[in-house]
Order: sequence, then structure tokens, then C-alpha cells
Amino acid sequence: MNYLCLDKVGDCIARVDQRVLEGGHFVQPNTIKGVFVKNLEHINAYRKTFQVIELYDGMKIPTLLARFEHDEVKTAFPLALKKKWIKKGMPHLSRKIEVYLREK
Repeated sequence: MNYLCLDKVGDCIARVDQRVLEGGHFVQPNTIKGVFVKNLEHINAYRKTFQVIELYDGMKIPTLLARFEHDEVKTAFPLALKKKWIKKGMPHLSRKIEVYLREK
């Protein structure tokens, strides 16, 4: 499972607004917020059901932040712990990243 995320809901709303200007379809801001929050909750809650999880920063160029295989960190970068969506939205994965980076 690959997960590309922006830093905050406002960034997601701005990206959708830009896509609308380019001919894309409109999505209500409340829907965007709900999807943003629920995606984080689902990944955190069901993380053990995925064989692979890759978390990407989507703010500019998609950048790998962390990779998990069978709920274990295989690679992680310090930038991952600066992302609030990981720290607050995926606390179990965040703690695993912290341990991995500390031991590295």
C-alpha cells in the first residue's frame, strides 16, 4: 500500500481547487477533511493487515518517508517525524519510526 499525503487538510483543499481550475471536478472541503482524517485512522488501525506500507510526502515531489513490511520498519528518514500527519494521525507507525531511527 502506498500512501501519499500532504501536510494538512488546507493543502489538500488548495490542490483540489487548483485541479478544478484545470478542468477537474469539485469536492466539498468537508469531504476532503473527512477523507484526510479517515485515511490516517484506517491505515493506523489496519496497519497489520498490509504486507507493505509506504508513506510519501506529497507536498512537492513525492518523497519516500518510511517503508514498512509486515508492520516492521524497513527504512525511514528523519523527515517522517516532522510530518504531523504521521506523528498525530498514525501514532503506532510514528513510534516504530522513532525506534528505528534511534537504533540506526
